This record gives sequence, C-alpha cells and structure tokens, in this order.
Amino acid sequence: MRWTSALLSLAASATAWAASSKSATFANVTVFDPPSNYTIPRTLYARTLLLNQDHEKNNVLLATWENYLPNNDSDPYFPIYQSFDGGHSWSERSRVYDQANGWGLRYQPFLYELAQPIGQFCAGDILLAGNSIPNDLSQTQIDLYVSKDKGYVSTVPLFCTDSSLTQG
Repeated sequence: MRWTSALLSLAASATAWAASSKSATFANVTVFDPPSNYTIPRTLYARTLLLNQDHEKNNVLLATWENYLPNNDSDPYFPIYQSFDGGHSWSERSRVYDQANGWGLRYQPFLYELAQPIGQFCAGDILLAGNSIPNDLSQTQIDLYVSKDKGYVSTVPLFCTDSSLTQG
C-alpha cells in the first residue's frame, strides 16, 4: 500500500513543483490512500494535469489513476481528484464510469486539457482517455470522455476503438 501511495504522491509532487516557480519543493503528500480491501496492486498509472486554460486560478491540479477495487469489482472507474493549493492537499472531484458498454474502466488513464478549439471541442475542455475492459479481460476498447466543466462531469465517450483479444 505504501508503494501505491508513494507513486501517487510522487506524481503529484513532481507536477506541483513544475507548476509554480513560487512554490518550494515538497514531498510526502498523499493524494489517495486505497483501503486495505482493494485488490492488489490497489492503484496504478497515476497521471496529473495542471489546468491552465480560461485563466484558472491557484494552479488547479487534477489527478487520476487506475483503481483496483475490492474483490475485483466489476464496475471499476477512474477517479478525478483536485488540488487548489499546488498539490499540498487533495480531494475527490468526480468519478468517470464506463458509459460505453458497462465493462469498467481499467488501465492507463490519461488526462489532457485542450489548448485551442478543435472541431466541437473548446479550449479548456478536459479529455480523459482510458481502456474499457470486461472482468475476463477478453476485449478492450479505448474510450475518450470529454468534460466541458473542468472535470466535474464527463460526457458519454465520443470516440472509441475496439479490439478482441485472442490467446495464442
């Protein structure tokens, strides 16, 4: 559990340090401490994002990761956590659930903020990409969720790719 918390702490600390030259370097901040009943490895693939469009104040940071819920829960999600003080403290902002097929979101989530408008997307929209995979790991689909409100609510996936996994 300490390794997982350290991983999330490291990602948050590194981003916070880079985010502001006014901030002093700091360490040992826990973003999320998974309960002991989470399935090992509990959390993986932490990612952070410094919001900077539309004149965001206070160096708002977002973080997400891969959750391994208790008993291999069949509806895993990507949490979105927030920090308003450069990464010194964190709280849950939202949760993104698999809205495409109900398998559950697993593996390598990634957050991105659009710097300029692209098609139907606006500068400042937050994108969350990740894999939707059923419990038996037989298929995978990369889903892209869009948030128009800085990560508080995410829409149904707009773009998806799928692939059937075969053993061989």
